[in-house]
Amino acid sequence: MTLYKGYQVKLREGLSALSKSSPYAVTTNLRADFPEFDALKKYLFVETDIERVFRKRIQSLEPNQILFLCGSSGDGKSEIMTRYNRQYSECIDFHLDATHSFHPKMTAIDTLDKVFSKHKENGRPLAVGINIGMLGNYAEEGSDQHDDIRQTIKKFLNTKKADQNNCFYLDFELFPKFDLSADVHTSDFLKQLLTKVTASTDDNPIFRMYKKEQGIGDTILCTNYQLLSITQVQDVIFDLLLKARLEKDQFITARSLLDFIHILLAGPGYIFDNLFSDSDNELGMKITDFDPCAIRSKNLDMFILQRQLGLPSEEFEQFSRDLLDYKINYARKKVTEYSLVRLFYLLKDLDFSNNFHRKFK
Repeated sequence: MTLYKGYQVKLREGLSALSKSSPYAVTTNLRADFPEFDALKKYLFVETDIERVFRKRIQSLEPNQILFLCGSSGDGKSEIMTRYNRQYSECIDFHLDATHSFHPKMTAIDTLDKVFSKHKENGRPLAVGINIGMLGNYAEEGSDQHDDIRQTIKKFLNTKKADQNNCFYLDFELFPKFDLSADVHTSDFLKQLLTKVTASTDDNPIFRMYKKEQGIGDTILCTNYQLLSITQVQDVIFDLLLKARLEKDQFITARSLLDFIHILLAGPGYIFDNLFSDSDNELGMKITDFDPCAIRSKNLDMFILQRQLGLPSEEFEQFSRDLLDYKINYARKKVTEYSLVRLFYLLKDLDFSNNFHRKFK
């Protein structure tokens, strides 16, 4: 990846494209200044169930029909809308973001009135990306001229029935990232995303940057990437996200997941500390409640005390020496006793060294 001729993007810079604060976090109709970041987002693309349904709807949309793509901030509406706008703009009108207006003196409601008036005049199929809150606002405050559309919105919000006359509704909330069916908890989206981020192939821009960074760059960042590439570590993180979804009723969006992965890899410390540290990521804030350091047990308390007192333990020393393979050096105090407890948790399903960490499972 190259930002400009002669400059190679470093791993930390490349990962910044995953952050919710990155200008590349939201896809718009405007091309990015640096197409390399577009290439990274294109590589990380994972088609979701809602996009598959959206594609079928778009391809069959007829004149005078409207397709609403509804959800919340960061769920991926803009990416889907932008992608299909580029493909179908010659035959379908797209209103990419219904929270915005065309003019500073116009409200978002005014803008929707104008969009619907144009739709009724030209009869072209219309696709609208809209937050569920704005959808409700329009149902109450939209022009009487478009009362027919407002009534279909009200019916959808009350019944969640997707087909309402010539209006069709797809709601992200009805396509959750986790499948919480009876005995199976899966998320193909998350697993595919983590697989793409950590794939050890030259097709993966992140892996290419990681290889260049190894040995000469950011040691902790490289260690974090190595650890995240371990399947058993991914499974532990997956289970934590599932707990956040079930116990904390946390809605999980594509943007929050990408930002969460960015924090795990490029946060201030090692991945096992980043995982349970305070952050402004909505998923991370929920996961801090599951910090293993908050769990008291005789074994853990004894381990922490022994480390604080510097008492010898050949079993731990062997484990600590083997951690150097991952450039994790407890002796340098970059890793505290509490960091080790978190590391033990992250590696709990992995056979490593003498399996000292599994004594506390």
